[in-house]
Amino acid sequence: MVGTHRRIPERAVTNKLTATTQGASRHNGAQLSMWLHAALIPRLLQDPDVVIGKARANLAQGRASGAIDIHSAPYAREWEAILDAGVGRIIAVLLDPSDHATTLRSCTPFAGVLPQDEVRAIKKAWREERKRAA
Repeated sequence: MVGTHRRIPERAVTNKLTATTQGASRHNGAQLSMWLHAALIPRLLQDPDVVIGKARANLAQGRASGAIDIHSAPYAREWEAILDAGVGRIIAVLLDPSDHATTLRSCTPFAGVLPQDEVRAIKKAWREERKRAA
């Protein structure tokens, strides 16, 4: 099971992830992004206040630094609405294979939630999976 207080079978998450990345005509970067975002789900379920707080802080910092510009501002506003909608909506976007969700994930506010060693491990596993699938 994923999380401690919200029970979603891990199989449901991995099946959704596999179904949306295998055989899809998605760009490799979009597939990797989905893997990385799916890895956020256990942390989000375990401690939603910390993860959502980090995302909100990243959005605020992006605005303050000017990193969120006229082109990315609509996505930042959409992420704020998604964060306001709660954990269920966030998970839906993290696993959504649509083009719009792919674009949203490219403007992710979740930078820094996963430790770098975990990011490296996910990237390595993704590369190995791609080799096996080829």
